[in-house]
Amino acid sequence: MGVESNFELEDFARLSRATSFQYFKSMEKALGADTRRYMNECLKVKGERSESPLTQEEYAELGFWYRGLARELLTYIEGLLFVMRQLIAYSEERGEISLSSEESALVREVDYVFNLGRKRVEEKPRHNRFLENFILAFRFFPQVLGSRFEVDYGAHGWEKLQRLVKMRNDLTHPKSVHDTLLSPEMPNIIRDAAVWFFGCMRDLIATADTQLLEQSFKETAKMPEMQKLLADRSARKEK
Repeated sequence: MGVESNFELEDFARLSRATSFQYFKSMEKALGADTRRYMNECLKVKGERSESPLTQEEYAELGFWYRGLARELLTYIEGLLFVMRQLIAYSEERGEISLSSEESALVREVDYVFNLGRKRVEEKPRHNRFLENFILAFRFFPQVLGSRFEVDYGAHGWEKLQRLVKMRNDLTHPKSVHDTLLSPEMPNIIRDAAVWFFGCMRDLIATADTQLLEQSFKETAKMPEMQKLLADRSARKEK
């Protein structure tokens, strides 16, 4: 089911578990495109050099691509975590999963304050940290897919992901020239964090409840909201 505008994509994702799953897979592919390109370039540049010590030009070239990969990998993960939390919120709205008020607020990144002037409680935005959003997303998103997947936080890759976050922060906000250089451990940290995260994604999708999603697909096809989205798209194509 092709969907063209961002607004329509979000309307599509709101409908059901099935459309949420389709949206999630589409967004993963789109968000991961630049990361995959950086990874391919890093492998290409690294493969082209000899076993002799790095020349200044080789060091600069490797540094450029690996620094870019570190930033892009975490941008990809952050984007995917946002999508996952968005779909958690939609699933809660549909009554499929149950969150406490505190959990719901954290997933949506909102907080509450009392406005003295208006004499009422109001929402205000809050900003979770990367690792907080990671844990929140992977705690609740499997429920959207009917999966029992649980992240192994004792794994080597989780520690490497945390180190990669610190490394990215140092690159983005350097406090010394050393924070901007290609460190010997950077390629391995990126590789291990990426392999671990991709493994989490693979296992999450592999453990999705296919029967639950297939039933949701059938129910979604009959929804008036789905028929309207498809009719609107068809009308735009005819113009």
